[in-house]
Amino acid sequence: MEKILNFTFLKDTTITQILPKVFVFVFLICFSNLNSQILNNFSIADSGSVPSINSDLNGGIFVSWQKLNDAIYLTRIGADGNEIGNKIKFSNTYASITPRISVNSRNILVVWNNKLSNIVNPFQSFIIGNISPKNTLDTNAYLMFNNNPADDDMRGHPNVSFLDDTLFIVVWNGNGDSTMNNYGIYGQLATTNVVKKGNNFLITDHYKSNIENYYPKIINLKQDKYFLVTWEDNSSGRFNIYGRKFNLNGTPIGSSFLISDDSAMTYMFYYSMAKDTAGNFVVVWFADKGEKSQMEWRWYNNDGSPSTNVEQLTQLDFVFSSGSTIDASINKDGKTIIEWEQFDSNQIKIYGQRFLADRSKLGTPFRVSTNNTSTNEIYANVVLSNDTIYSVWQEGNGIEGNILDFNDITAVNKNDGKVNQITTYTLFQNYPNPFNPSTTIHYQIPKNGMITIKVYDLLGREIKSLVNQYQNRGSYNINFDASVLASGVYVYQLRSGKFIVNKKLLFLK
Repeated sequence: MEKILNFTFLKDTTITQILPKVFVFVFLICFSNLNSQILNNFSIADSGSVPSINSDLNGGIFVSWQKLNDAIYLTRIGADGNEIGNKIKFSNTYASITPRISVNSRNILVVWNNKLSNIVNPFQSFIIGNISPKNTLDTNAYLMFNNNPADDDMRGHPNVSFLDDTLFIVVWNGNGDSTMNNYGIYGQLATTNVVKKGNNFLITDHYKSNIENYYPKIINLKQDKYFLVTWEDNSSGRFNIYGRKFNLNGTPIGSSFLISDDSAMTYMFYYSMAKDTAGNFVVVWFADKGEKSQMEWRWYNNDGSPSTNVEQLTQLDFVFSSGSTIDASINKDGKTIIEWEQFDSNQIKIYGQRFLADRSKLGTPFRVSTNNTSTNEIYANVVLSNDTIYSVWQEGNGIEGNILDFNDITAVNKNDGKVNQITTYTLFQNYPNPFNPSTTIHYQIPKNGMITIKVYDLLGREIKSLVNQYQNRGSYNINFDASVLASGVYVYQLRSGKFIVNKKLLFLK
């Protein structure tokens, strides 16, 4: 391996050959910064937890959160990060928790779980919502989605989605109307004139005598002619994600089907879904595998049929937690952003990963917050509108947010000139690994300079030069195609000046 560590560094004479290109590149970066939409961390609420967000469809977001022993709150944040109008406080009983938002062209709908007794008692709860015009929020238009809520029933984790301009669906886990001990995922259709359409109906194939289904989510399919409900299911002894399609009248289309098809997964917790403009959608989750976990996703066509198998997005790594919240969003161009919780120096921080329209990674995972504090960041929420990333999370006892540029997350902040700094040289493990025949190598450089990335065999012989040029500070991806090589272990090396780092990769034909 000594041969790998002693190759001669290329002299600075090669820089003059590319200075014109570097000048053009720097000019483009500076010009893009003038138009970047970025706003450093701002406070949304100094007291609150479990935030939920949704695009307001006009460049901005709605944010809702809970305040224990108080109420559910809602506010509107513009594209400049400023609050539009005043915060809205919805009525409550003893405790109002876990709000969720849906928005269409005219209305905004917020649903939450109301408890009628002590907050530590999970029983005597029901699902309630408020619907009002987007521009004149009305705190009086309430609708209760369960009959006889004072019965000793348990309902929780509601979710909501508009199905068209006048019809919406609310789902939750637990009991339906006065169905104590019949646990499952239930739904209720209703209209924008605050009228329920029919009764509660069972989403899952059958109900249980104990709770084994959690965290339902909704997505419209096939040009809004039917909808899909997904949920987590523990009936087999380990968690998986299932889905089931329905007509707009609530009639099921076939049986439920497995989404998170990973036999090695021992546990999971939160997951997320996002849909593109064609109706295709992705489901993304953390898969716990013993003491470590990884992020996975699976894509589906707009009719609910799978377009990919389960795909691994990250290496198996202890820094992830199966209990991490996770959120995803897709813009009109097909670009995707995923945000999640991750351990960072014994603290929990929100990280993100960008994907281009072809579903390839753009850059490497990045810290979402532009501030460095000693406070945990939890409950990741994200909306990608055009090329603007709106992020909201809980930090300490309050709700924080920021706005980043999808194409340049290190862009200079318009308020205080701070940046998301890359402070060290980093060579990431290639992905996938093992691979056949190609793999992607990610790396970060903290300053401008001459960069080489080369691949060697285990005898120290150079196999291929992947990078040999002057590069600006930033994050980069490079593809390595090994189709002409024999199967085996190889070493790839990043070198810049006196800095050298090596990692192994495994090619299996």
